[in-house]
Amino acid sequence: RVDCKRHFGISINFIIKIHKELEKFPEIKNIFGSLEKLGMPKLSGTGSTLFLSFETEKEAKKALVGFPEGILVKSLDDSPLRQLME
Repeated sequence: RVDCKRHFGISINFIIKIHKELEKFPEIKNIFGSLEKLGMPKLSGTGSTLFLSFETEKEAKKALVGFPEGILVKSLDDSPLRQLME
């Protein structure tokens, strides 16, 4: 059993809540389910994007084959806009 609080900083109740909310949006639920087969899907801060993280670009490109509308991006530690705010 995975300790979600320790590994992901979230609780089981939060995961159950997400799955219940996904029932309202079948298309998103299907995509979420497909991503779960490859790893732990995450939502962006605004909830507008579902994504997965990979250790290598090769792994990411392999997974991308199953998602023709998906895009491959490199994550950033900080938003480029942060410099403008400082």
